Amino acid sequence: MLQRLYPFVAACVALAACAGHSATAPPVPIGPLSQTAGDLSAGPDSARSKIKHIVIIVQENRSFDGLFHGFAGANYANSGKNSLGQTIPLSAVSFAANYELCHNFADANFDIDPDNDGDETMNGFDDPSCKVDGSPPPDPAYKYVSVQETTHYFSLAKDYSLGDEFFSSQRDGSYVGHQYLIASQAGWAINTPSGFPWGCDAPQGTLVQLINAQGQKTKEVFPCFTYATLGQNLDAKGISWKYYSPPISDEGYLWTAYDAIKGVCNFMNNACQGTEWTTHMITPQCQVLTDAAAGNLPAVTWVIPDLADSDHPLSLSTTGPKWVTAVVDAIGANTALWNSTAIFVTWDDWGGFYDHVRPPDKAQHGFAPDVDGPGMRVPLIAISPYTIAGTITHKKYDGFAAIIKTVEQLNGLSSMTPRDTAATSLFDDKAIFDFKGAPHKFTSVTNTGYTCNPADSRPIDTDL
Repeated sequence: MLQRLYPFVAACVALAACAGHSATAPPVPIGPLSQTAGDLSAGPDSARSKIKHIVIIVQENRSFDGLFHGFAGANYANSGKNSLGQTIPLSAVSFAANYELCHNFADANFDIDPDNDGDETMNGFDDPSCKVDGSPPPDPAYKYVSVQETTHYFSLAKDYSLGDEFFSSQRDGSYVGHQYLIASQAGWAINTPSGFPWGCDAPQGTLVQLINAQGQKTKEVFPCFTYATLGQNLDAKGISWKYYSPPISDEGYLWTAYDAIKGVCNFMNNACQGTEWTTHMITPQCQVLTDAAAGNLPAVTWVIPDLADSDHPLSLSTTGPKWVTAVVDAIGANTALWNSTAIFVTWDDWGGFYDHVRPPDKAQHGFAPDVDGPGMRVPLIAISPYTIAGTITHKKYDGFAAIIKTVEQLNGLSSMTPRDTAATSLFDDKAIFDFKGAPHKFTSVTNTGYTCNPADSRPIDTDL
């Protein structure tokens, strides 16, 4: 949580890394390492002929009920049960509310199934073991963001397409969620590393907990992994990609997932170096606005916010929707780029906020069995000139694996793990996409008064 500061963090940030870090700390190869032969088809043939760019915008820590309460036609709840069987009405709260909920591996499993009897009744969001940071209101998990603050998100969903059965691929927080968004796995890591940053450039002695396939804790390891990632697989086929994220001086750097991949972050001289890092990792995140307006985006783009624009609890900010809309508007302003782009906006985890829909039964819905997930329901907004305006897809998705599968199918890549092998491409969803006609004209959402912050100046924390 935001209160758990480590004494060495401020010094590490000032130096961009701690001098005591060992550059020879070995990477830890765990989880499925080899690629699994996957479906190499492109989904609809017309998708491959029309879509040349995929942009993945990742926001932070909001459940579907917690963000799209009141959206017409969507599956949302007005109240929820707690572990005592009491009905708690959901009520509005600001993005800037001064508190943060527990949202790691054990928290997710308790929220879903507090009795641990397999019935997954979604009534553990009042977890008594959770020490809520900040100044929480009564029933802090049973909240949704006020409609006045989600106007931009609602507008994007109305103008394009919304997914209300889109489940995060993990039952965990941000560290694991961002790994699933680049690799369809996290190497069986759970929770967050013990120091800042969360990757190969972490200080010596930084550890992250591993579990086995049954969810039992095994050992702690240095958070620098060697499993295959989508970016590296794109490289192997000569396909361009970029990852826009905040600098190391901003808390949002914690969410730079490729920081934890040995083949991308080649740690030398107290910093990530090497061709992979300098070619693909673009800092600050604001640069995406300039590049998009100029039509200079690669085939695949990840966009990571700084803390203020992230929607993260305890960010004490309401600017997340304007940030997302600014990125979308920058793409839409360039007609050639807009006409060949699909944008997927999602949230990396549920943040501890209530959601009434239990994760899908894996066998029934064809999801690959995995103790990591799927986890809580999070929103998906699909934006492109080929999305069907105002539609809501109710299809159940192993969400982050589905995004990766969409990229893989479009670019003829093999799958990396059982999760993305079993996933369904979003381009196959006829409730979202129609590739038959000409591209629809871009519909802009006004961003009055928005200014992109290159870096948030608040002190670094280690447990976002």
